[in-house]
Amino acid sequence: MSNNKDIIKSVKNTIQLLEYLNETKQEIGVREAAKALDISKSTMQRILNTLLTENIIKFDDRSETYSLNYGAMRLSSSLLENNRYLFLLFDEVMIRLRDETDETISITQAIGDKQLIVHQIKSKSLLKWSLPVGFSYSIEKGASGKVKLAFATKNEYEKIMDKLRLEMSESAIKELESELADIRKKGYSITETEIFDSTMGIAVPIFDIKTNELKYVLSLYGPLQRIKAKNVDHIVNMLIEASEEIANKIY
Repeated sequence: MSNNKDIIKSVKNTIQLLEYLNETKQEIGVREAAKALDISKSTMQRILNTLLTENIIKFDDRSETYSLNYGAMRLSSSLLENNRYLFLLFDEVMIRLRDETDETISITQAIGDKQLIVHQIKSKSLLKWSLPVGFSYSIEKGASGKVKLAFATKNEYEKIMDKLRLEMSESAIKELESELADIRKKGYSITETEIFDSTMGIAVPIFDIKTNELKYVLSLYGPLQRIKAKNVDHIVNMLIEASEEIANKIY
């Protein structure tokens, strides 16, 4: 039983390390990595050695630091490949939304307390906002993350909020919980300048029509002033209708 717990803990530490490397986009030493994850240096070295053998990370002899390697792409590409044909069903709706709004349209999924961009149709405008497919970031930030958190299962919600309570002030938590309650009531989220300056996001949930379980989040992102100059209420309604159309296509 204890052996199983050790394995689960090791897997969890490995995932947290990969998330840390993905978020910081920086090279990191053994001591710094161990401190970031609050584990021993010897445990971290074992994790790093394992990832090195799989070419998921690489080691720089001169700086004695580690960073993500091409092998990490296999992890995200396998997830994206498994969903590739599913995403083709999204394209018709997403391309229509992109053409009607001239903004970037994204599909995100949650992985623990992170959100992952799994599919995207970029705006044709020269001035646009987009992140690479496979990019992950904190679930409490941005319109898509807040939709996922607002409509998470009770267990998922409490687990994530317990972690956030250790990282955020009491007033910030209360403000977040109030915002999430408003999102549940309205059925969508609008955020401004939360992840990047001068950007705006609008997001709606995509539910499994059979189980009413949240599966994906459909989002529109773009330059703040350009979106605000448009009919935002109309865009919200377009996204809600599109999310329902997608749900009926895939479930």
